Amino acid sequence: MHRVLLIDDEPLVRMTIKSLGPWEKYGFEMAGEAHDGADALDKLKTEKSFDIILTDISMPKMNGIEVIRQIRKWDDQIPILVLSAFNDYPFVRQAFMLGIQDYILKSELNFESLLKLMQKSSDLISAAKQNHEEQRSNNVYLKQKFLENLLNGLIPSDIDNKIAAYQIQLTKANLNVSIISVDNYKVMEDKYDSVVLTNINLSILNVFNQKTSEFKMGELIVIGKGKYALISSINHENSMAVVHRKLSYFLNNVKQALFMFLNISVTIGVSSTQNGYLHIPSLYVQALAANELKLLYGKGKIIYEHDLSQIENTSHGSLTGKEREIIQALFSQDQHQLKAEIQNMVQYTKSLNPASINMAHSLYLEFIYIIMGHLYQKDIFAEDIFKKDINFMEHITKYETLDEMNRYLEHILLSIFDEISHRNEHVSSKIRKAKEYMKQLYREDITLKSVSEQIQVSETYLSRLFSSETGESFIGYLTRLRIEAAMDLLKNSQLTIQQISEQIGYANPEHFSRIFKKNVGCSPNKFRNEMFSKNE
Repeated sequence: MHRVLLIDDEPLVRMTIKSLGPWEKYGFEMAGEAHDGADALDKLKTEKSFDIILTDISMPKMNGIEVIRQIRKWDDQIPILVLSAFNDYPFVRQAFMLGIQDYILKSELNFESLLKLMQKSSDLISAAKQNHEEQRSNNVYLKQKFLENLLNGLIPSDIDNKIAAYQIQLTKANLNVSIISVDNYKVMEDKYDSVVLTNINLSILNVFNQKTSEFKMGELIVIGKGKYALISSINHENSMAVVHRKLSYFLNNVKQALFMFLNISVTIGVSSTQNGYLHIPSLYVQALAANELKLLYGKGKIIYEHDLSQIENTSHGSLTGKEREIIQALFSQDQHQLKAEIQNMVQYTKSLNPASINMAHSLYLEFIYIIMGHLYQKDIFAEDIFKKDINFMEHITKYETLDEMNRYLEHILLSIFDEISHRNEHVSSKIRKAKEYMKQLYREDITLKSVSEQIQVSETYLSRLFSSETGESFIGYLTRLRIEAAMDLLKNSQLTIQQISEQIGYANPEHFSRIFKKNVGCSPNKFRNEMFSKNE
């Protein structure tokens, strides 16, 4: 049973979440509640048995962002899910950067959607526990921890003795760090369950271990999901050209083996080469930065530290404000303009050179959120466009290059364009049917309700359509039909005022006379007399 800590300042929200469904049946216990961030931290310090945290963003005393930041100082593994409102996106973006697992809008909160996020968190917990137990049962655990500490700058004074004790294949000469990331790893996470994914990761490690043993090139450290660091050293070489050539040959060999045996593509970021163990942390930083250039250069490549100097970083840019022309093209239904604006967006995002993949994801999520906010104001929702609920964060974080993110953004915008086009056709058709129905039956006691039922839309929607599409209200259009018919009968028949009133849909002739005078400027009798005078 996974224990969940629920953090929200509204008791009603906490009670609602607890009563959404049979959580225990699916292995979850709402084990604790906190009414704000400070209360949550107190509970986490005194009761350290929670497995999942579900927190609101906007709270008094200490908001959700600060809670997440504090939790991540001592626990970077516990899954954190965020509850947010539509206007919380800047905070959701910060939470995402702090390492939350996912978020859900309060407006879309239901048992099935929240259960899905809980189950994903459960899979993460299970995989983490399994991996932890495997590492502890393996003799390489302490060696891995020592190598992790080297990467993070925790270098002991007796490092030479530790290297010898752990039988680490490194020397001080020609040290280098490479970061190897599995391409499309998030897609693999969605495709396979935790057991299959664990087996794939073990197979990847086996290939790495075989190659490092074969080439005697160094040591491999698992640093994240689908991400590895290789510390290598090349002895007895004074020529940097030869060192670079040997390292490149080895890394290409690893790439080819992974693709040949496992059909897995990897991108490798490579640091510069230095002498001495004290340089390992800075080499690690270089390699991470080089690996992040996958964003710009694409997948399946080896990217070197010197490539960083060719990139001018403008990561503080934003896509905010770029939506105006796109929104205009969407609602004016100008496909040529839309495609031109999409190309402008593509060029602009590439010029930003975001500093990290998380920054890139945040830029695109922010832009998508802004676009969807405009659509929301027009009563156009994501499920209308994509015919299902869609989690944009879940989708965008699958992409690892700017080209992929731009293609996804283009797909979204063209889908929105098609939905608006369809709606426009639908609206015109509905208004036309409503008018035809009213022209046929204006003599009867028809109402907004009866017409909306006839064309199968809500009264509110029909009323809004009439105003936006015809420039007049439903009642205004119906009244105009009746008054025009009354004027024709007054001119061309000998019917009494009462008879005309009944024929055009007014049971009370006095009410008809008032409506007629209001719209024509004179009474029905005066209008008839004036028409007769003109004819004489």
